[in-house]
Amino acid sequence: MPSGLCVDRRLLGLAACAALTLALGGAQDFSSTRQIDLTLTEGTSMSAAASPDRQWIAIDLVGSLWILPMRGGEAKRISPELLEARLPTWSPDSQSIAFQGYDDGSWHVYVIRRDGGDARPLTRGEFDDREPAWSHDGTRIAFSSDRFGGITTIWELTVATGELRRVSTRDGAMPSWAPNDREITFVSRDREREGPADRRDSAPGLWAVNTEGRERLVMDGRRDGMPAAAAWNPDGIEVAYTSAGGHLGVNGRALSGRDEDVFPFRPHWISRTEVLYTADGHIKHRSLVPGAAATVIPFSASVSLHRSTFPIAHRVLEPAEPQRLAGIVNPVVSPDGRTIAFTAMGDLWML
Repeated sequence: MPSGLCVDRRLLGLAACAALTLALGGAQDFSSTRQIDLTLTEGTSMSAAASPDRQWIAIDLVGSLWILPMRGGEAKRISPELLEARLPTWSPDSQSIAFQGYDDGSWHVYVIRRDGGDARPLTRGEFDDREPAWSHDGTRIAFSSDRFGGITTIWELTVATGELRRVSTRDGAMPSWAPNDREITFVSRDREREGPADRRDSAPGLWAVNTEGRERLVMDGRRDGMPAAAAWNPDGIEVAYTSAGGHLGVNGRALSGRDEDVFPFRPHWISRTEVLYTADGHIKHRSLVPGAAATVIPFSASVSLHRSTFPIAHRVLEPAEPQRLAGIVNPVVSPDGRTIAFTAMGDLWML
């Protein structure tokens, strides 16, 4: 068979498929879009951080960073839409925010101005750098990273130079600074690791490492429950922490309500006796006074979604007008020859 005829038949088949698609789809146009405007007043698994000047709160919501007044109110998105942004931490002058961002296959530490704009990466490479915490003097950012043989440990970034240094030997996550910046507190699961193949059993819980590299156990997770993240109060005497079980505690005693679902992120001290945290989809703060209730800080965030639109195709599946009967079977004539009986559509008919 000539090759040209084969091509013609293939083209004819494609044309037939296209015609069938048009016939079935009618006038549907998938290129048009419509905008859906939403106002969010709650968040799922979000974190919140109070600015050092106590004027602003930064939150991560639907993959972006937002800021709102400390008393609550309308939130403003400040991070680029296409950059996944989580876990904000403020610079000591309250002008910049560091966070973990995802846009090239790995998590990195970024920094952005409080009023938005371009987000600048502080770390790069194939490793996951997460959970940044800015030091009180502004010179360093602690974070967790799997740069050490694929094991997540605590690292330190010098902001001015970009120099990186590993500071913990144990598994580590969710670092936070002591008030004097001489220690970094972090959560460790259960192992001390001098190298990728060297594993020595150790207590899980809350640990701290000082500037000389000495590590100490702050809270034994086997006795007091395993923390998820922690923060020291301004005096360095009390430590507030959240747990993977959805609770908030201070120095081993429960602080959150029995029915609260506390999100497992760093709490923030907004005074010597008050803690800011997130729970039940809200931003909350709570006093250390026994029996004091949590106060919700309300917020609203406007989100616009763009969705494809097309006209709804109305197909005639059951005609409303009378139709000719089909499928007649077993016709028989009456003895007087005046009537014909037959079956059709599961019924008995007479004609």
